[in-house]
Formats: sequence, structure tokens, C-alpha cells
Amino acid sequence: MKPSNVMRIRSFGLLALGGFVVMGLWVPQIQTQNSQNVPIKPSPTREHDPARFPLVEFTSDKKDDESRKQINSRYEQYVPFTIGIPHPDTSGHGVYDHVKRPDAIPTDADLVIMGQILSGSAHLTNGKRSIYSEFVIRVDEVIKQDQAKEIVVAENIIADRLGGRIRFKNGQEVTYQAMGFDMPAIGKQHVLFLARDNKSPNYKIITGYELIGDEVQPIDRVDTAKIHKDKSAFLKQIKPPTTPTPQL
Repeated sequence: MKPSNVMRIRSFGLLALGGFVVMGLWVPQIQTQNSQNVPIKPSPTREHDPARFPLVEFTSDKKDDESRKQINSRYEQYVPFTIGIPHPDTSGHGVYDHVKRPDAIPTDADLVIMGQILSGSAHLTNGKRSIYSEFVIRVDEVIKQDQAKEIVVAENIIADRLGGRIRFKNGQEVTYQAMGFDMPAIGKQHVLFLARDNKSPNYKIITGYELIGDEVQPIDRVDTAKIHKDKSAFLKQIKPPTTPTPQL
């Protein structure tokens, strides 16, 4: 990815840019590193692929019902801006640079599952101020059970994360993603670390690993030195310790 092709998304109430005043619009800037001031290097095994990011039409007039509005609200806090039409000569890649990257093995996940991504869809938040992607996942194995709601094998669950693709009225497609975060691949099997909150009925993807043969590939830029690359060893590594049964 060329630095000149990446746009940083920031929120400003009033901006002066090149002698022009821009009110409430995101402004493209050169982005060379993440919010932790650590240079981002292209992954040798999982390059950025816009096709993994579900697509939504910015011009859609579809009205959201109350349940969808509730789900939309989870991601409004990240980028409180009004989306403008980007210049057609840009590459069409926007970056949220203020999202903390996850641990390689998040210990605070409410649910950890192995499952297949069945489908994905992108949604704009209320007021079209940001975008997130929603995935339907078939559960193949429950590695860490949700203590608030039992999840069973073969059940379909829904999880989402910040980012997605927008097609604007001029035909340009822009991919938005948090720096260092990617999307799970539809049709592929993954191990996903998920969280829940009181903002949405959906789970939220903390991080995940795509299972490729006997190997695991992180979908995000995490410290891979902390994880086993072999599938069997990795699954043993992330299983929570079992509590011994008390002797009577």
C-alpha cells in the first residue's frame, strides 16, 4: 500500500485546508504510521484485499428499523463526521487511526469460537457518519463459552466490526478500516475472539485467525511471536484451563 494512497480519518468541527474552510467533513491526509507510532509493514501472508470488506451504497434510501438503529449506534462514537465524496483520483482507502490494536490472544473475550463465515454485509451508522461490517458465523466449536448466553455447535451467530466499503454516487468505492485491522474472509473457517456489550445484540470481533490447512493466519496486525502457527498447537494454546472437579 503506497502512503500517498491512504487517508487518515479525523473529526474536526472546523478545519482550514489549503485556504478553504471545511465544516464537519473528514479530510484526507498522508498516513504513514498508526496511533502507537509504530510503522505498519505490509503482511507477507495476508495483504490488504478490498474484496474482504462488505459493500454498501452510500446513496441507499433504505430506512432502518429500531433494531438496526440500535446496532448502528455501537460505532457512531468512533468517527463523528459527515462523509463527503472523495476525489475520484484517490485510491479509495480510508483509515481510522485511533483504534487500539488487540492482544494476540485476548483474555477478556466473552466468547471464543471456531466457525465458518457464511455471509457479510456493510451498514452505515445512523446519520451515515461511519461504517461497520456484520458477519453471520456458523459455530463449529465453542472454545470459551459465553457465561451470559449458552452458544451451541451448529448455531449461527452474528458479529461485527468497524469498517467496510462504501460506493458513492460518482461510482467510486472507498474501503474504510481501522489501522492494523482486517476482515474475516467469507466462506473460510476462523477462530474468533468475541465481545458483547449493552449497545448491540451482536457480538463484536476483537480479533481472529483464519485457518488455512494446518496453519493459522491472524487477520489483524498482532504480535505473532506469541502464538503457535500450527493449528493443533494453537487451539490447545487458547483453550481456557479447566477447573478441577472438587472431591467429595
